Amino acid sequence: MSDYTIYKEENLTVETKNEIFQVMTQSFMKNPLIGGYFFRQNEKKVYAFIKTTVEYYMRLGDIIVCKNEDGKIVAVCVLGMPDTEPLSLGSVIKNGMLLDFIGLIFKVGPSDMKRTLKAAHILEINHIHEPHCYIYMISSVEKGAGRALLNQVIDTYTQNNVIYFESTVAKNNHEYYKSFGAKPVGETTVGGVSHMFFIFEKKGNEKKSANFLKFCFLFFYFFAHCVVVLLISYKNQYVLSVKTNSNNKKTKTQAA
Repeated sequence: MSDYTIYKEENLTVETKNEIFQVMTQSFMKNPLIGGYFFRQNEKKVYAFIKTTVEYYMRLGDIIVCKNEDGKIVAVCVLGMPDTEPLSLGSVIKNGMLLDFIGLIFKVGPSDMKRTLKAAHILEINHIHEPHCYIYMISSVEKGAGRALLNQVIDTYTQNNVIYFESTVAKNNHEYYKSFGAKPVGETTVGGVSHMFFIFEKKGNEKKSANFLKFCFLFFYFFAHCVVVLLISYKNQYVLSVKTNSNNKKTKTQAA
């Protein structure tokens, strides 16, 4: 297994950005929603979509990269923070990216953009309401890199926040993410593609949940134990009562 260097990329030069966009495009060409339903395997459109939307999160969120031993970026995680505004017309204008998104419409075409916005609205409805970090995209082009990256993201960002994200059916991702401890919180279908919504609980919440389950187990164990003791006691009293009545009848018969 390769040794990976994983860190938050803060030096987002043009060269670094382009490398990130290329890695993510290569990965998401295989994605049934973005590479399939949205842009019909058109690599230029996928690249334009990723470049524009990820640029938004580069300004307002965190970009976590995973480099292999050769220093190449082989996996990327794009994170929205609890205070990151959801991607919308208002937030685009506010952050000076209106022209970028107008340009995106011309690059992908109005029909593809309409389909993309409709799907994005469906996904947005299912967002959890509590403050959270949001995995907008996570991609990998080298086996093992995605797992290493996700493990690091979970370990780092669940220290203070819940992590929320959507999973498609690509490579049976639902079960893949469950293997990391992800908790399903919803499911829907977009463009014929199954989506499951997951959260990774905040570290403190996991402990609270474990303690609550432990309390429930002990409570029901104690309750069951009390019920068994009472039943045994009742049975013994009943048997004693039957014997006493039987002895009394024998005594009366002998006296007669």
